[in-house]
Amino acid sequence: MSGNRRKFSPVVPVMSGFVVMGILDIVGVLKNFIQDDFGLPERIAGLIPSACYVWFLLLAVPVGIMMGRSGRRKVVVAGMLVSVCGLILPPLFKLSLAAHFVSIALLGIGATMLTVGLPPMLCAIVPAGRIAGMMSISSAFKTLTAVMVPILIALIAEGPLGWQSSLPVLGVLALCGALWLHFTPLEDLPEENATSARSTFSLLREKTMRQCFIQQAIVVGFDVGLISFFPRILQHRSEMDLAAASAVSTIYPVAKLAAALVGGVILLRVSRKKYVVTSLGLMAAGIITTVFSVSEPVLLTGLALIGAGYANMYTLVYTRASNAFPGKGNEISALMIMSLAGGAIIPLLVSLLVG
Repeated sequence: MSGNRRKFSPVVPVMSGFVVMGILDIVGVLKNFIQDDFGLPERIAGLIPSACYVWFLLLAVPVGIMMGRSGRRKVVVAGMLVSVCGLILPPLFKLSLAAHFVSIALLGIGATMLTVGLPPMLCAIVPAGRIAGMMSISSAFKTLTAVMVPILIALIAEGPLGWQSSLPVLGVLALCGALWLHFTPLEDLPEENATSARSTFSLLREKTMRQCFIQQAIVVGFDVGLISFFPRILQHRSEMDLAAASAVSTIYPVAKLAAALVGGVILLRVSRKKYVVTSLGLMAAGIITTVFSVSEPVLLTGLALIGAGYANMYTLVYTRASNAFPGKGNEISALMIMSLAGGAIIPLLVSLLVG
């Protein structure tokens, strides 16, 4: 029994990394505040999420190679520290527009390191039969952070120091997570068969991996675009200010959180294929409800349906790829995170269309 406790003791500190990952979701919220503060046109403001998510495309494979050589924990802790730098940078440089863009870029670099490193690290310390459930729980940790952070920003925005003073607070939380994981006893040695760019990209020759790659790019781009633009939609359809609209829009991550919490249990009872069909059905119903809504409650109901449908899509796609290619954890993680560049491309296209 005691041996089992020692074996699973690193799980909670590793979960703290998913909490830090949840900070990434503030990029969509920050985009709106930065746009208002500096009076940016939509075409320029659309570059803000891109400054974060483009690093998934550029750095996912190099980070995967780095993990194979130095170990996953070092990469994850370094990613947390880079995120801390991104969060404290704007106040240090008088909140200039350049400082905000550099800050968003640092958040993207840190998030890339976290998102590539954490899933294979978690898979390495839990039994194979519990991977899907633990991935769902980790998603709930991340989503809970995404629920709380916009509310925190909205509350602080009403104070004399403005919304920017929330960034150092988030930086302290990220630093605590980095220190906790750094000092947790955890065996994490470099792999004997180091990950390489060739071994990573060769997986894209496989049909299953290509499908997972494309699916992930689409759903993440949709998610980031919704987070970025929905507060504006709600603001235009109501008399709310931006801070209030951003706070109310947290119904989306709340719905994701609720669905993520029950997703692991549901996946034990139904096939993954049925769960995917149901999730897509919820998303479609939510989109239709949102587009044709005639009141705020209906609009928010549609948003909640979209969130519930989207909640476990990443877990489902990642688990499918992981099951299809056992022993390729670093390569799969690098490719799946590289596909998150869809989070940069799709919102930028939308900004160009509406700008």
